[in-house]
Amino acid sequence: MSDMIAWLANHFFYCSLKKNSDEMVELAKNISRKTPDEISEFISNLGGIISGHNEFSERLHPDLEALNKKFTTNMKDFSNSEMEDLK
Repeated sequence: MSDMIAWLANHFFYCSLKKNSDEMVELAKNISRKTPDEISEFISNLGGIISGHNEFSERLHPDLEALNKKFTTNMKDFSNSEMEDLK
């Protein structure tokens, strides 16, 4: 695993929490220039970070578990056209 890919995943997640969209766009451009294996590694790392964050936050605030379940249920029902409309 590349330290740079792990750093990119951590930084991307941090920027999303801080709602720093300019930095996220710059990181996304940087990620898009990576090899398919590096992009796959990035997505795997990001998924692990998000999962860990959710698990930790749900332990601190049990009410978040229901909110997270509702959010993920709603997200899986989004169609591609609805996702495009959000851009």
